[in-house]
Amino acid sequence: MSLRRDFWRRAKWPAGLALALSALLLSSCDRKAAPGAPGPPGEWVTLKGRRLEPHKSNDGDSFHVRHKGDEFIFRLYFVDCPETDTSVPTRNAEQRSYFAVTAKELQKAAGEAEAFTAEALKKPFTVTTRSQDAMGRSTRYYAVVTVDGKDLAEMLLARGLGRAKGALANLPDGESAKARMKHFKHLESEAKAKRIGIWADSGRAEKWHERLIQRAKASWRKLKTAVGEFWEKHGF
Repeated sequence: MSLRRDFWRRAKWPAGLALALSALLLSSCDRKAAPGAPGPPGEWVTLKGRRLEPHKSNDGDSFHVRHKGDEFIFRLYFVDCPETDTSVPTRNAEQRSYFAVTAKELQKAAGEAEAFTAEALKKPFTVTTRSQDAMGRSTRYYAVVTVDGKDLAEMLLARGLGRAKGALANLPDGESAKARMKHFKHLESEAKAKRIGIWADSGRAEKWHERLIQRAKASWRKLKTAVGEFWEKHGF
């Protein structure tokens, strides 16, 4: 082996080691919480004893929370409540279509969901999050929120104040996202069958519209019959 080849063979070892160490350091840096995030991305963290931060944008499934001097916005996994914000017409229209309600009925249910969450979160609560970006105009993170051990999303669905829809996650207690969503779909179906919450108004407008159509058809049939009898009587 030439001296030159032996030199480069030996020189590659420290260079390779340096690259490996650099990659390891970068990897460990990636696991740190991003500036302003409640925890490392992808790693579940639990924030206990939290308090709701009053804010005009709080609603049934998204709200401000104070933690260690910082303010975060959390969005619930697995549930979608009627929107209080009417600035995105397409989103409101999609919800109206899904729940089969009018704009007024949707806003009524949105207010009920917001009020329920605000009341439930008067007590200290626990936020479990992995800092997954929930997107939106302001930075927010998906989370599971529990009050006295009860899942807030579950409570909303059981009262007919939302639908089983939204971001999914395999939970830190080992429950799969699929199993959780199946359970939540069942809760939604039960609330719909009981006609509680937003489901109390579901389909009411369509039924009223259908009754109008049926009445109009009945009136038209009577008119045709009356005209026919008149023509027959007078020999037309």
